[in-house]
Amino acid sequence: MRTLSFIVLMAGAHFTFSQTVGSTEAVTGCYELRLLNTLGEAGAERLPRRFVLTTRAYSTSTKKSFVVRNLDPKVRWDLPLSSWNAKEDGTLQIVWSTGFVGWNIHLSKSGSELRGRAHYFTDTDSNFPEVLTPANSLPVVVHKTECKEKVE
Repeated sequence: MRTLSFIVLMAGAHFTFSQTVGSTEAVTGCYELRLLNTLGEAGAERLPRRFVLTTRAYSTSTKKSFVVRNLDPKVRWDLPLSSWNAKEDGTLQIVWSTGFVGWNIHLSKSGSELRGRAHYFTDTDSNFPEVLTPANSLPVVVHKTECKEKVE
């Protein structure tokens, strides 16, 4: 019975995701991100504006996460701990991380685009706010684009 409950729960989570953002396969591909406001935000120049969501599993994760690759040549960071996943509430989360600093982006489907907020985080500043709020995050919009690169 426990197994059946788990299967129903997982199917429901996938159904919710597919109804709001789309299936994993439909979501994968190349994207462009646009900041709607960059007033004084730390690290905004380091947020990738072009990226690809892949179907390759993120190996160090216990949750269902996938690798996200930076396609923006202006971002010089090495972002080895970057991933994306679908949340149970039907939203998409993308984490760009060096392991010390990065961006946490939460997106929801809005018509043909994804909209949400990007929150810069760091473990090098003990006074830096950890919680995503409108006061410490930037509004973003993300559009799917044609891929010139092979998507895994």
